[in-house]
Amino acid sequence: MCRAAVFALHVKEELSSWPEQSTRRRTWLTVPEAASRCRYQWMEEALLTGFTDWHNKWSKGGGGTNCDPA
Repeated sequence: MCRAAVFALHVKEELSSWPEQSTRRRTWLTVPEAASRCRYQWMEEALLTGFTDWHNKWSKGGGGTNCDPA
């Protein structure tokens, strides 16, 4: 069994340094690019449907200020 927490973020600023930069690599991808790197089918589906739906709602003003698609 595999559990994961997935969060949508609206990035307003990109810092040149951040606390975890020695242990994490930052890579910017489109949703399809990220989906192609998924290990499991459910992760790919979450990206292709969930985040696409969230982005469409957010970009039309329905996401609110906290980026919550609900």
